[in-house]
Amino acid sequence: IDSMERRYEKIGGYIGITHGIVGVLVSNILFSDYVTFGILALMIVDPIAAIVGVAVGEHDIPKANGTLEGSIASFAFFLCFLLLADIDIVAALTLSSVATLAELLSIEDNFAIPLMTAATAYFLKL
Repeated sequence: IDSMERRYEKIGGYIGITHGIVGVLVSNILFSDYVTFGILALMIVDPIAAIVGVAVGEHDIPKANGTLEGSIASFAFFLCFLLLADIDIVAALTLSSVATLAELLSIEDNFAIPLMTAATAYFLKL
């Protein structure tokens, strides 16, 4: 776990968990019927990207905090999960893309993943 923590998380303690809780709370307030999608994305996308990125990631993505391998793996795992949950293929592709991009490009992914994924599910009316 230590190798996957960001430097500021090591210094500040439970910052990642706090941002995750706040992200889920805000998602629940704004998109209550769709917050489950955000929680699932946070549970799947973030750890898969970190584990695969640290374990086998060789291609850093410029101007992002991740690797190509971690992003592809997290996208694929979340997509498979959504398809197994009987979500329409277009909606599953869209949600997986949004969650993966939120994980890759946001300053604090633990806040952005649940919020952006729940918002996307809301707009898709899943």
